[in-house]
Amino acid sequence: MIDRRVFIASTAATLAAPCTAFSQTSEFGHFLGEFVGRFVGGQTAIVEKPLTFVGPNGQAWEAPAGIEVNGASIPRVLWSLVGSPFGGDYLRASVVHDHYCVTMERNWRDTHLAFYNGCRADGLSKTYANLLYMGVMRFGPRWRPGRGLTGADGRPRRREPAFNQQEFDELKNWLEDGDRSIEDIEARLNS
Repeated sequence: MIDRRVFIASTAATLAAPCTAFSQTSEFGHFLGEFVGRFVGGQTAIVEKPLTFVGPNGQAWEAPAGIEVNGASIPRVLWSLVGSPFGGDYLRASVVHDHYCVTMERNWRDTHLAFYNGCRADGLSKTYANLLYMGVMRFGPRWRPGRGLTGADGRPRRREPAFNQQEFDELKNWLEDGDRSIEDIEARLNS
């Protein structure tokens, strides 16, 4: 078990320095800018410089300076498998994903796919990116179109499916059992 103080110190160090991975256009898209953030407690960071992901279709996903991010768009139960959202080759994708999961400016499916593409654009392996994508698609936030957490009818626009360890383990085993594509994952989750 990792000591909480070591985890917090290493996370703070990661946030204090810009992300070192350079961006180049790939089949998955590319990032404009590096992540620069300030750790402000627990699991929260303030984005200090705008960060934009440009997807493979040319659509820009901007995380503006001044927003708070906390990695909550990646289901917390997955952190023990994938690590903190403030580390690894998915840091920038996590920051952009967090922003759009809070603002709900675009639909949840496109937002989760942009997260996958951002992970791959920053060099995350297909296997690892597939696991993250499967996790956010099945257990991550979903919302109805529109702004705000509730609609005119007062019903919540955003919800997060309950995590089921058995279902997750079955999906993880299925992923590890073959070379799965995004389409395979979507078909499995929609069946």
